[in-house]
Amino acid sequence: MNEIVKINPADYGLQEQKAQEISAMFKPMLDKMVALETEYNEIAKLEINPITCQKAKDLRLQYVKVRTGTAQIHKELKQFYLLGGRFVDGWKNAQLMASQGIEDKLKDIENHYAKIEQEKIDKIRIERESKLLEFGVEDPPKDLGKMDQSIWDSFLKGSEANYKLLKEAEEREERERIEKDRLDRLENNRQLDASEYKRFWRDDYNFREMKEDEFTNLMTTFSQQQKEECEKQENLRKENERLEKERIETEKKIQAEAEKLRLENEKRLEAERKEREELERQIREQKAKEEKARIEAEALKQAELTKGDKPKMADLIQDLEILKTKYSFQAEDYKRKYINVIDSINSIIGGLK
Repeated sequence: MNEIVKINPADYGLQEQKAQEISAMFKPMLDKMVALETEYNEIAKLEINPITCQKAKDLRLQYVKVRTGTAQIHKELKQFYLLGGRFVDGWKNAQLMASQGIEDKLKDIENHYAKIEQEKIDKIRIERESKLLEFGVEDPPKDLGKMDQSIWDSFLKGSEANYKLLKEAEEREERERIEKDRLDRLENNRQLDASEYKRFWRDDYNFREMKEDEFTNLMTTFSQQQKEECEKQENLRKENERLEKERIETEKKIQAEAEKLRLENEKRLEAERKEREELERQIREQKAKEEKARIEAEALKQAELTKGDKPKMADLIQDLEILKTKYSFQAEDYKRKYINVIDSINSIIGGLK
């Protein structure tokens, strides 16, 4: 392998000569990498054994040495160029400090008459803005200081005229607002006085425009209408009381009849319940007697059967005892199985006795 690393200096904005000077600093390490790669290819072909493992370790340590050497070269070169950059910055800053003050003084001389003219324009602008504020103009034109005198005079007169018109409109609106407030208070007061007669109002009543005697006559009419309405309500209330009294008396009679029927129905249901319970009791007693007779008959039957089965059971137990010693096995696995069978036989015999 002839070339381990390929870097294009144009990608970093470097000239070929300067790039070769930097690359030369790294060339010894790259040459060592080429030599080490040959040795790596030989080790990669070897069979894995302790000797091969030791060779791999030795070669890896050589790679580590090359890598750390490259890192040291990188550190020294980077420090060199860093200090060089700071040195260049120092030259620039020194020239800046030397020329900046002179440039500012020359600029002041250069703009001497322009500054005087600008100060004049600013003074005129401030005076004109102050006058415009008297007429409520808070956002004057930007070129106010440069505005021709005739144009300024026209603009000032127009601003003053607009200000007077605005003030007159505001005063007119204020008078109208005061009058409206007066009429609103009058209407509210009259509506409050007539609030108890509100159910008699019509949509065409206008308390705001109504004359005082008209309003007084209207209130008198409302009062008479309310009096008549109260009399009607009182008569209706008395009639409702009479009807309610009749309804209550009728309900009492209906409730009494319903209570009488309820008590009679409860007595009938109680008698039927007792009769049903007595019948159920008799049925239960009859079933109990029949069940008792069936159990006694079954017990008698089993006792008779047991008399003939006892000798048979004794023979079965004897046969099971014989099975415990009848067989003999040589293999350990079958011996364990036979012991389990004997344990089972003992358990069965215990249950049969």
